Amino acid sequence: MRLQWLFVALLLFLQQPVMAQSAADREAVAAAIRRWDQAWQVKDPILGAQDYSDDAQWVNASGIQRSGGRAIEDTLRKVFALPFVAAGTSETAGEEIRFLREDVAVVSTR
Repeated sequence: MRLQWLFVALLLFLQQPVMAQSAADREAVAAAIRRWDQAWQVKDPILGAQDYSDDAQWVNASGIQRSGGRAIEDTLRKVFALPFVAAGTSETAGEEIRFLREDVAVVSTR
């Protein structure tokens, strides 16, 4: 079963004062997406939520909304325990990374 998830994150962890769309910034965001995918493969809510800031805004494909890394982790813990989720797989089919400021990125995946 293929799960499709949409998440929008404001990643506020970029600490270097560099151009917002530098290759390093894009790679940092892409690495966070890879960790998200890995979390879904191993059903690890801590790994899935580790890149979300305290003020992150997250919306999944079902319209569930959460604010902050801790709330996202708690939700992932419940989601990963669902039998159909535990038995399924997830894969990011596409991603869009848009920088609003040099330290804020909006990420949309399918």
